[in-house]
Amino acid sequence: MQMGAAGQGGAWTPLQLSFIDAWYDVSDYTTITETSGNVTALADKTSNNYDLSYVGTSPVYSSTGWDGSLPAIEFSGSVFSALRSSTRLTEADITIALVYDTDTTSPNRRPFGITSFSDSSNKDTFALAPDNTLRFDGAFANGSITAATGKFLRVANVNSSTMYDFINGSQNISGSVTSGLATDGYISVGEVIASFDLASYTFNGRIAEAVVCIGTLGQSDREKLEGYFSHRWGIESSLPSSHPYKSSPPS
Repeated sequence: MQMGAAGQGGAWTPLQLSFIDAWYDVSDYTTITETSGNVTALADKTSNNYDLSYVGTSPVYSSTGWDGSLPAIEFSGSVFSALRSSTRLTEADITIALVYDTDTTSPNRRPFGITSFSDSSNKDTFALAPDNTLRFDGAFANGSITAATGKFLRVANVNSSTMYDFINGSQNISGSVTSGLATDGYISVGEVIASFDLASYTFNGRIAEAVVCIGTLGQSDREKLEGYFSHRWGIESSLPSSHPYKSSPPS
């Protein structure tokens, strides 16, 4: 299948992040294993080999699914479907970032994060939810930005004492963490909730690009990642006017 090409993100790439642990890029078709339009695996572009394989029903690859010209991996939300790593990740300080297009604002249909596979009362799962909350199974943090459907980029962090979440370059969440538990589980795209492999918890929308970092990204690195993401996927108009990469990507 012919791949749609993403836009230019500038010379800077996520590999220049000091703490990068995994990088998934749907525009790089060489990282996708596809059978008859279904994605059975998505390779990590770093050397850490957090490759993802499908569980449940494999999601769909579309070369024009993002906006009519750019590619995306599509999750219908009608069947259980996820792409997950087989290597366990246990960290007390972790940052996740995602470019996605959501058809839902449900808190349960979480497109990206770390899922724990234990019980629903623990707090070691860390996920982005389309209602603009951060989810830790058994707990959550509310955001200040009103949830909506459409295209977004998010960068979120949690460590032993604080958390943050930025949506399209604007702060959505800033707060303290009281659980003190490390994120412990498996990188998951399309369904991120402990102990529930069900269609009703599967994302309904499209995924474009994602990053996992070990550690907290400072403002400079976060803004570079936002600039890179937004210009590659044609959503730079969503960045605030004061963003340093509003008009051009990082170089």
